[in-house]
Amino acid sequence: MLESARLRGEFLDHLTAVSPVFYATDHLYRGAVWLRQHPQVPIGLAVALIVAKPKRVITWTRRLMFGWQVWRKLSNNLQAHALTKIFR
Repeated sequence: MLESARLRGEFLDHLTAVSPVFYATDHLYRGAVWLRQHPQVPIGLAVALIVAKPKRVITWTRRLMFGWQVWRKLSNNLQAHALTKIFR
């Protein structure tokens, strides 16, 4: 019984290490669901970008791509860090 309680405690400790990853994933999933339910938002943004000056579109596209790349690298690093904490 004591061993089971100890193992449950360790399991909960490991879960708290990865809970931010699960939270971020849930948040992104809810955002994707919202966008699917409200397609007028991305369509409106696309129209606004087309109507705007082409130079602005290119500038914002570069900024968004840079931000996306930074986000991917950070999320991969955070995920790798969380996984190393689990398997220690």
